[in-house]
Amino acid sequence: MAAAPTTLTTPLLHTASVVADFRAIDEGELSVKAGTTLMLLHAETDGWALVRTFRGRKGYVPLRYL
Repeated sequence: MAAAPTTLTTPLLHTASVVADFRAIDEGELSVKAGTTLMLLHAETDGWALVRTFRGRKGYVPLRYL
């Protein structure tokens, strides 16, 4: 008899790579460098994404930079 499928109890981790440097201007934005991999927390409908670095920094980055 085959084992029952495993159910995930934690959300899947979505990642995105930064394609160009972005310099934060406003509070809540996150400066990032091209080539950095980020955790994508939420994509907003206004063209911004809430992201977190693997070092724990969190902020918004324009989606066109990912």
